[in-house]
Parts: sequence; structure tokens; C-alpha cells
Amino acid sequence: MHRAQTSGKESGVKAMYEQQMMIKVCKLYYQQQLTKTEIADKLHISRFKVARLIDKAKKEGIIRIQIVSPAKDLGYLEERLENELGLKAALVVEGVENDYQANLWELGKGTAKFLLETLQEGDILGISAGTTVTEVIKALPEKTSFSKLYIVQVAGGLWQLNTIDGMKILNMLSEKLNSEISMFIVPAFVQSPQIKEVLLEDPGVRKTVALFDKITIALVGIGAWYPELKSNLNIAGGFPQEDIQWLQERGVVADVFNHMVNMQGEIIQGPVIDRMITIDLDKTKKINYVIAVAGGEYKSHAILAAVRSGLVHALVTDRCTAVRILQLLEQEENPI
Repeated sequence: MHRAQTSGKESGVKAMYEQQMMIKVCKLYYQQQLTKTEIADKLHISRFKVARLIDKAKKEGIIRIQIVSPAKDLGYLEERLENELGLKAALVVEGVENDYQANLWELGKGTAKFLLETLQEGDILGISAGTTVTEVIKALPEKTSFSKLYIVQVAGGLWQLNTIDGMKILNMLSEKLNSEISMFIVPAFVQSPQIKEVLLEDPGVRKTVALFDKITIALVGIGAWYPELKSNLNIAGGFPQEDIQWLQERGVVADVFNHMVNMQGEIIQGPVIDRMITIDLDKTKKINYVIAVAGGEYKSHAILAAVRSGLVHALVTDRCTAVRILQLLEQEENPI
């Protein structure tokens, strides 16, 4: 009888010790995020015992894995954007509310992953560089395994895109994607259509323009003109005030590929547009897959307008902006 009681106590102590060890291992693994090898070294047990204790903890309900899907779930927002805007794909990143730079970084990181998953060997990538697209380029890994890619700059640049720093950004993209690049070293706008024609006749510029028809995929940003004018075309300075007024009188809400778009998605034509230097509209419409990246609630109207233009097939944005876009759609359907 005494031996049986002793044996039972020993068994109970052993079970208690194993449970304590199980909890300790799980805390190190799930809370402190140590690897199984690191845990084994720390506790002086084998890596196989660590794995066994974690598996046992799951079976005994000590570890419970729960997938939380609140109303603001990102997948839900992506699905709604795709369905309601007719997009081929939407990616919504969590983003950082009220922190412009941190939000840009999140958008860049998310779009970089999306782009790498979408690109295929042999693609010709059109690029319209701007603030957000620059963040995408920075977020790409230092070297990828792509081959036979080619990059083409499709829109005339502002001051910062025609400087050494602007060229460095595009060269960085070329190096990271292991690709050649043709730059479009012309201004975004000029004083007359005649000057535009002269610039487009330059042999180097013509070589780049000749590639526009071959572009298979493009990455662009979206400039905002409403409710506030925060497009890079204006922020960089030099865009004539009379041209801005002319465009605003015609209801411009966004620019994409440096093409001007109103809230209904109609692309503005006229004398001001005739002085913009960018990929022709008909060639833009022939690109198979255009990825636009834009975020910040102030860009909600611009994003909606740009998508409605038919020039955008896939969208990367942040959660707050996605929610605001869907709210705008609901307001249009149910005006007060």
C-alpha cells in the first residue's frame, strides 16, 4: 500500500513538472518567439522534446489558435473593392493612420510584394515614378531572380524626377529587378505643343516612346486634385496657375500616368493636355495590367476617379482609405 501511494505521488509530480515545462516552452515559443533550437539550448532539453511538448499543448487545449476576423478585416475590404469597382485585384494593407511617412512605408512594402508576385519573365514594365512608387522601389529586395525583364519610364518628370536623385531611384529599380531600363528624360509639361513635338523627335526619347506599345504591365501612383490639390504636379512647383485653374474648372479630381480625370472617370482633353508629355492615352489603354498604389484618406476621391477611368486594373491602398472609398460609393447610391 505504501509503495502504491509513493508511486502515485511520483507520477503526479512528474505530470505536474511536465505541464509546467510545457507551459514554459509554449511561452518561449509563442510569446518570446524563440526557435525550437533556441528553446532546447535554453532549457537543456532536446529539440525533439520541445516539438513534442508544443504538440501536446495543442492537443490538451493549453494552446488555442484563433483567427480573428472583425468587420474591418482586410480581406473583406479587398473583396468589396474588387466587386464594386470592377478591379482585377485589390490589396489592402493595414497602414498607419495619421502618420503619412509610416503609411507610405507600409504601402511601399505591400506593393513591392504584390509586384514581385505579379511580374513574369519577359514582361516589359512601365513605370510612372512619384512619391509612393519611390517607396515601392525602396522596399524591393536588393536582388531578384528575374531575367528578361525590361523597364520603361512612361511619363515626363517633374524637377525631382529629372535630377540625379530621380535617375538614381529608377536605376535602383533596374538593379533590383536585374533589368535594363529606358528613361523618358523629358519634362511633365511644356509651354507649347510645338515644343512637345520637338522633344519627342529626339532620338533617345523616340527610342523610349517606341517601347510604349510593348508594355505588358505598369506601376503608377495617383495624384490628388480634390478635395485638396496634393498632386506631385503641383507640389514640385512650376505647374502654371492658369493651367491648374483651367483643369479645376473642368472638374479634375485625379491624375494617373499624368492624364487628368474627373469624378466620373472621364479623361480631360484640351489645350493644357496637349502640352503634357506622357504615354498616349490609346497606348495606356492597351496595357494588360496596370497596378496603382495610393493611400491616405485625402486621396479617396482621386483613387475612385482613377479606377473609373479604366486605366487601373489593380489597386494597393491602406485600410482607412479603402473604408473611405466604400463610404463614398454608398453616399453616391444613397444621397441625403
